[in-house]
Amino acid sequence: MLEVLHIIKTQLLTVKQTRGMQEMEIDKKGSNSDEISTCSQEDNENVIRT
Repeated sequence: MLEVLHIIKTQLLTVKQTRGMQEMEIDKKGSNSDEISTCSQEDNENVIRT
């Protein structure tokens, strides 16, 4: 059971890392960063509501 939890944890960490890298790539582009940040905020609010 603990092994399964550990695998899930590592998978979540890798997802966070890849998201962070994607956000950095977007920040370099500049103009797109505002649109994506608002979308992610809306997504977070939806998750909190449910």
